[in-house]
Amino acid sequence: MTWMICLFGGIGAMARYVLDVSIQRSWNRDGNHSFPLATLVINGVASLCAGIAMMSYYAQSVDMGTVMTFVVGFLGGFSTFSSAINEVLSLIRKRRFAMALGYGAATVAVPLACVAGGLHSSTACAPESAADAMAGGSTKSIERTATIEQSMTIPGRRCRVRYVTAVIGFSSLVVFTT
Repeated sequence: MTWMICLFGGIGAMARYVLDVSIQRSWNRDGNHSFPLATLVINGVASLCAGIAMMSYYAQSVDMGTVMTFVVGFLGGFSTFSSAINEVLSLIRKRRFAMALGYGAATVAVPLACVAGGLHSSTACAPESAADAMAGGSTKSIERTATIEQSMTIPGRRCRVRYVTAVIGFSSLVVFTT
C-alpha cells in the first residue's frame, strides 16, 4: 500500500502543477493580478475532495485503504500549505500587507469551508455506527488549534458537526456527535 500512496502522491503533484499553470495563465493574462488565486483554489478543491472521501468512509461505502491512498497520496501531493505560506511572505515582501492578511485568512477559512461543503454534499450525516464510533473520542490524540461546532437537523435526527483544524498543515478532521 505504501507504494500506491507514493504513486498517487506523484500523480497529485503533477495534477497540481497542471491546474496551477492553467489558473495562473487565465487569471493573470494582463499581468496586473498579484493575488495568488491558484494555490487557494487548489487547496479548496483538495479540502472538498477530502470531505467527500471522509464522508464516504464513514458511510462505509469506501474502505480505509482506498481513502488513505486518495487522501494521503493524491490529495497530499495535490494540496500545498507550504506554497500558500510562501505566497503570503511574497505579498509581505511586496508590501501588500492587506492582501497578505486577507490571503492568509482565506488560506485557513476556504479549506475549512470546502471540507464542510464536501461532507455536506456527499451525505448529510454518518450512519449511526460511524457517528457513534467517531463520538468515542477519536480526536483526543490530535492537538487542536481551532474547533468550530455547528448543529444541523436531518429528517428524524439532529447532529452536531465539529470541525477540528489540526496543528500540522491545517488538515481538517470532522467529527459527528449526537
